[in-house]
Order: sequence, then C-alpha cells, then structure tokens
Amino acid sequence: EELYCRDYVWLPSLAVGRLVETPDEILGMINGYLNENTLDAQTALAAGYDFFADCATALRDTFDGQALTIDTLISNSWDADDLRAAWPNSGPDLALIGAHFQHWRAFPPNDAAGSLLSTDIVNATADMSGTVGFSIGCHSGLNVPDGDVTNPATDPDFPQALARRGGYWVGNTGYGYGVDDAVDASERLMLLFAQELGREPNVAVGQALVQAKQRYLGGTPAGGLSTFHEKAMHGATLYGLPMYRVDVPTYVTPSLPVSYTISPPQSLGGGLEAVTVTLQPTLSQHVHSAGVFYSVGGEVQASPGRPLQPRASVPLDSTPGVPHGAMLVGGEFEDQSGFDPYVTAPLTATRLSRPKAEPNFDAPGWFPDLFFVVNRFGDRPRLAVVPGQFNRDGDVERLYSRMQLRVFYSNADDYAPPTIWRVTTETVEGGWEFDVQVTDPSGVYAVAVVYESSPWRVLYLTKDGISNHWRGTLTGVGERVRFFIQAVDKAGNVALETNKGLLFTLVRQEAPTQPVGGYTAGPWWEARPWSTRLPFLPLVLRRD
Repeated sequence: EELYCRDYVWLPSLAVGRLVETPDEILGMINGYLNENTLDAQTALAAGYDFFADCATALRDTFDGQALTIDTLISNSWDADDLRAAWPNSGPDLALIGAHFQHWRAFPPNDAAGSLLSTDIVNATADMSGTVGFSIGCHSGLNVPDGDVTNPATDPDFPQALARRGGYWVGNTGYGYGVDDAVDASERLMLLFAQELGREPNVAVGQALVQAKQRYLGGTPAGGLSTFHEKAMHGATLYGLPMYRVDVPTYVTPSLPVSYTISPPQSLGGGLEAVTVTLQPTLSQHVHSAGVFYSVGGEVQASPGRPLQPRASVPLDSTPGVPHGAMLVGGEFEDQSGFDPYVTAPLTATRLSRPKAEPNFDAPGWFPDLFFVVNRFGDRPRLAVVPGQFNRDGDVERLYSRMQLRVFYSNADDYAPPTIWRVTTETVEGGWEFDVQVTDPSGVYAVAVVYESSPWRVLYLTKDGISNHWRGTLTGVGERVRFFIQAVDKAGNVALETNKGLLFTLVRQEAPTQPVGGYTAGPWWEARPWSTRLPFLPLVLRRD
C-alpha cells in the first residue's frame, strides 16, 4: 500500500507485456508471434454476473458494434460448465471474463459444477493460440513463480496456463474494483480496452491497453482520482508480446456521450488565449434499491463513500497552446429536493455485494464543490466536468442541462493557480460591494464573482490601481444570493474559492422600524459570511 501513499501518479506511456514463465513457455509465445502476428478477430465472448453484469453488457454492445459474432453469459445462473464450454472449449477470439478470481481459478455465480480451473485452459479442446482474453477479477493476472507454489492444485496460474496454449491475457495482479449498477474502475478500464482494440485496423494489444489507461486517467475530474482508480490502472497487466495485433471486422471510433461546441481562440494579450466551451449533457436516471444516480452516456464519477455523480469529458485542441485552467461563465441547472443519492461502496472479491448499511455521507455543502477541471494527463488534454452536485442540506441534487466554461491557454511553464487571500463584502444601496484580494507571481488577469441564479451569472471585478484588490458592485438581485470566487492569472491558471462547497451567502433582511437617535430605521442588509481567508501553506518534510 505504500505505493499509493504519495503525491504522484505513474502515467502509462509505453506498451509493455510480460512473458511467463519457463523458457519453453516463453519461446512458445515468441514462436507463435513469428508464425502469426495478427489476430483476425471474428468471435467474442462477454461473460459477467453480479456487479460485473453491467460491464459485460457494455462489452457485448461494443463487440456488436465491431461486427463480431458474440456469445454471452450475462446472468447470475451460469456455472463452470457453461463457462468451460463458452471459453476454453470454444476458443473465442476476444473474451471478457467478468468473474471473481483467484490466480488459479474463476468463480461462477452458480457453484453447482465447482470452479473453472486454470487446468481447464491447459486442457482446452479449442485452439487458444493467439486469442485475447481479459478480466476484471481480483488476481486474475497474478503470476506466481513455480518455485513459490506450495499446493500443486493451485498451479499453474492463469497467465501461465494461457501462455502454454499461446493465448494473450490481461488481468489484475492485485484486486480489481467495480461499482454496483454502474461501470467504473476496473470495469471501465476493460471497456475502454475493448473499444481501443476496435478503433482502427491492426491495433497492437499493448498500445490498446496504454490508450485505455490514458483515456481512463484523462477523463478524471477534479478530486476524482482515488487510490481505487490508481490501482485499477496499475494492476491491469498484459501477458504476451505487446506488438501482437488485433483486427476486427468493423472499426469504431469511440463516441463522446455529450454534445458540445468550442469557439475559435481569442487572443487576450501577453501570450494568453481563450476558447469558450459549451456543453449540453444528456442525463440518464438510474434507480437502485440503495438510491438514485445519473450518468452521461453511462459515464459516472465513483468516489468511495460519496454520492455517485454523472461525468463527461471533451477533448481540447492544443493549437492555441497548452490549456491551463477553466472558468465557469454560465450554467443552467435544476434542483431536485428530497433526493436519495446512491453512495458509492467499492466492490471486490472480498466484498461481493454492497454493505447492508449504506455508507454515511453528511458532508456540508455541495459535492463535488469543484465540478470542472482541465485534465492534461491522459491521451490528450480534456475538459472534465461533473454535471451533478449533491447537497445534504435539504437533500438536493443539482443537475446541469448546460454548462459554459472559458478555457485559458498559454505556453508558460507556470501551472500554479493564483492565491485568493481574502473575500469581503460591504452593503451598499440596493446591493453589495465586493473586495477580493488576489496575488500571483505572473500577475492576475481576471477575478469574477459567480452567483447562483440558474443560469449562473458572472460579475467581473475591476483591479483597484496598483494594489492586489479587485472590486465591483452587484445590484438588481434578490434578497438572498449565494456565490463563489474565480481568479485567473496571466498564465491561464484558475483558482476557485467555494467556501468548501458551502458557497458564500448574502441575505437581505428587514429590520424592525424603530426610532434610532431621532431617525427611523428602514431596510438593512446582512452580509454573511464576512470572510477573511488565508491560504493553506504546506509544511513539506523530506527524508534524507
């Protein structure tokens, strides 16, 4: 676990594969590649049950789009004989095995016929040479050295068994993770892998896995990369030569599940440019016994112990430069009160179903408070958004039908956002005056108050001379206004201050009319909070 207790993430960039385990088995894989280096895929198997079923269904649809002849085992009733007949004794070219695993056996939903053993692969009646199988199962890709095997019944492991038959295998060296009634973590990675195999002619299996991992990482929104997501990426391992190629009958470019437009670049001076991205996500409702959630084309953001939320991402053009940050400039939403959210609980082979008691989620404010981000760490820069937020106060789910963001580009090496030191308000006749103190070494380009209205509205502040203060007056609004602050520096980096999701609140109240020093008091305004905020300055300890 120490690997995941740090502040960096390994980015997949090279296509690699492992050859196991004896010299004869390794030479067999090499000679198999020399004899035939491309799989002309015509058939496929999609098998799954329990929380694997939705992933198997998504893979079935993917295989169908690639015009493969498909066999399916998607239910909670099939047994080991069914899997044995559909996989090692039929030899499909591509196979998803959505099942719980130990390194030497796969568990079917119906155990009447026992488990499917690795020796069933060794003794397969079909030709497994050159086939490509992959699994979500825990330890399905764990290779145990022969010298460490103490129980002969557990030998060989699945990677070694498939190597003996010349088959390629992608499995997890550790635990695999999934979400009940949604496709995420290891499930989503295998779905992306299958899509990449059919993107274009003659796709190398190693490159398909790299692309799948990069797309997986690149679609992650702010705060969306947990240790479970990291493990899903890092644990998936290819056994076989990475340059081995797969060719399917019909090539399918993965489609984006969200409608969007991007404006032409606008020069802002000083090497800073910007585009406006307008997204219109189509949200699908999913009703579960444990709660309700929404998705965008099946995509969700699953964070353990937090409400499941819809997710989408769109690719960004790098022509104007490097995208640094995004600012919300508009958004239309609808609030659903009395909402019962589906709170995520990760599932593995040691937890086959959701806990009886739903994980408790009582964090104050809107979740997620940062619901958009520029993600530069995948296959290409993307704008990742979460068009749904939950607030435990009133059990409200906020769903966005339209989001408009301004994405800032530059070629600067500066990726640190500006610091918002202080946010204060003063009452003025008919509204409020804002004073926001912001600093940045590269200089501050813009500061904006984004206030709640549906659509969100933006008040741009004006810099006060040579000071670090930005000021502006908001008038013509209702008796209660919630807002947050955004600041952009001259490199295009964006800082948000959302008061930890609580937002800042301004309230107009009517004071009792009574004589005050010979005068009659009229309407008055209460601004809360009057906020003084200091940045968190981390103390970094290093070990020699």
